[in-house]
Amino acid sequence: MKKRIYSLVSLLLLSMLAVLMVSCKKKEAKESDYNRIKIETKELKVLISPENPPFEYEKEGQIVGADIALIERIAGQIGVEYKLVEKNYADLMDALISGEGDIVVSAYIYNKERDGVDFSNVYLDNSLALVTLKSDDAISSTDDMAGKIIAVQENSQSDFYVSDFSNLKSIERCSYVSECMDMLNSGDVDAVICDINTATYYLKQDSEKYSMISLRDTLEKYVVAVRKGSDLLSYVNGAVSSYKNDEDIEKTIVEHTVHVEEAPVDDTGNGEG
Repeated sequence: MKKRIYSLVSLLLLSMLAVLMVSCKKKEAKESDYNRIKIETKELKVLISPENPPFEYEKEGQIVGADIALIERIAGQIGVEYKLVEKNYADLMDALISGEGDIVVSAYIYNKERDGVDFSNVYLDNSLALVTLKSDDAISSTDDMAGKIIAVQENSQSDFYVSDFSNLKSIERCSYVSECMDMLNSGDVDAVICDINTATYYLKQDSEKYSMISLRDTLEKYVVAVRKGSDLLSYVNGAVSSYKNDEDIEKTIVEHTVHVEEAPVDDTGNGEG
């Protein structure tokens, strides 16, 4: 009698385990980002920080730029339309993790210490530049930044870079690079440090107004971010690969900027003191 009871209990437990395993498999499939986007929402939600030319910025009422061309390729890989979700640069990763978007494409730099996300292959190696007004020749290298006020975009590579300087008067952290440039124009800061392509864009707008110094000792690696374990990563990497192999990233950046006189290079290091 006891053996029969034990057999029945064992059978019941095995049945419950089988149901649980099937349920888990169904749940895993349902939680597939690809399936959710391809079958349910039919829309890829892309988190971006606008006003970051030439990568993403507004022109004639539309968000355009080199990153938009990459977004189009990613959406094409999945086979859906995309929707842009605008956030401050500093808030992009938190918005991704909380589910406000499916991916981040916004000239975002690789950060191996960031939890909760996976990064794509690098789609652009880049560097920083220092932008000043031509009317102010007080800064010709990073050594001249001692006692100066520098504006950067919050949580960007520029922010991390200037944080190593111990001799600045202060650092102004802005949500957008355009805000940094406004502060430079109004005389509230002495210089802006930003992506070299972004600096080139602003020189294109008014080459008589701005000067640019290339910071050779800096390196940025731009990547796409997805939530940790997301099955979207393979589709993103497929789009990144085709974008790089066709050299479309360089061509698209040029389309959104124009040639300007080659910037002087700062070889002085980080100028700490």
